[in-house]
Amino acid sequence: MKTNNGITKLFGYNTFEVHGHEVNILMPPIIGVKHNYFLEQFFKTGKERVINNDLSTFAMLRVGHIFSITLIVKPVPSLKNDI
Repeated sequence: MKTNNGITKLFGYNTFEVHGHEVNILMPPIIGVKHNYFLEQFFKTGKERVINNDLSTFAMLRVGHIFSITLIVKPVPSLKNDI
């Protein structure tokens, strides 16, 4: 996962702790374990259930505290023309 100072400050991780991890490290386990399945379904079907829409969900701090968040998922094109 690529990160910035805002993410590391908000969630309590340092850059080295999140490097090499997927974004589900920032999710409560009950949500995080399903994240890869949701990605697989998106790539398989192309159906955008959450992309470009407000999503109310939960996130988890490094110390384990869970809090509610609202976020918008945006695709970011890579230099290889994929997501």
